[in-house]
Amino acid sequence: MPHAAESSLFLDLLNSFHQKSLEDPLVPDLKLSIHVTRDSDDTIVTGQQIIYSKPQFNVVVEGCVENKPASSTSMLVYACGPGGMVTQLWDASTKKNSKALRVDFYHEKFEF
Repeated sequence: MPHAAESSLFLDLLNSFHQKSLEDPLVPDLKLSIHVTRDSDDTIVTGQQIIYSKPQFNVVVEGCVENKPASSTSMLVYACGPGGMVTQLWDASTKKNSKALRVDFYHEKFEF
């Protein structure tokens, strides 16, 4: 997202999903990170996982693959954002498809 202050629009909901994923073994693990691309890190939103840079999707997807349970044979990647960002995440995600791991991709595009 462009500005950290915009995270307040949906942060409570995302945090509740994350908390549920930690408490309920039947709910898939959810890693929550919010990337702010137009503010500097001196615009502080305290207590939240705000990262002041564009996501490095190859690194993020690789981390998800490395940290998935050994018994998992599939992974879902969900993207919501501008078309260019969705395409970058699509590219990083589809590189991980193999006989041993199926990577499903769901997205919604919007422009700021």
